[in-house]
Amino acid sequence: MSEHQNRTGRHSGRRAALVVAPMLVLALVACGSGSSDKGDDGGEAACAFRVEYADVTFTDVAAMPSKPTELLGQGTQLGCSDSNDETGKDESVDVYRVEGIDPKVAVAAGDDARLLRVDKGSKVPAEITSWLSQDSASG
Repeated sequence: MSEHQNRTGRHSGRRAALVVAPMLVLALVACGSGSSDKGDDGGEAACAFRVEYADVTFTDVAAMPSKPTELLGQGTQLGCSDSNDETGKDESVDVYRVEGIDPKVAVAAGDDARLLRVDKGSKVPAEITSWLSQDSASG
């Protein structure tokens, strides 16, 4: 392989990584990736991390880089049944404002500060994808 072909191959690999990385972020957001999908024993849980706050149900999107500081109030982490057919109990959880996102669209909650979005349909609101893009660029 010539030196030119070698350099061209390396550059096209970088370009591919730059194109694939944002799509991967969006795919993870759409799937609601997160540590809360694990049961206590490390196995997969039957349902996602969901919180009810102000008569709205929010569902898990991603981990927050740091815990937000503006407390909105108390919400309810909705219990679920894991793969062992045990019934989870609803628990009280602190709910926080996410800077730059209207709390009617998304909030943060939980001990490990998970970003949660309104549980409506599969489309992730533009405010959230924009916030995630800005956060990953600064981190």
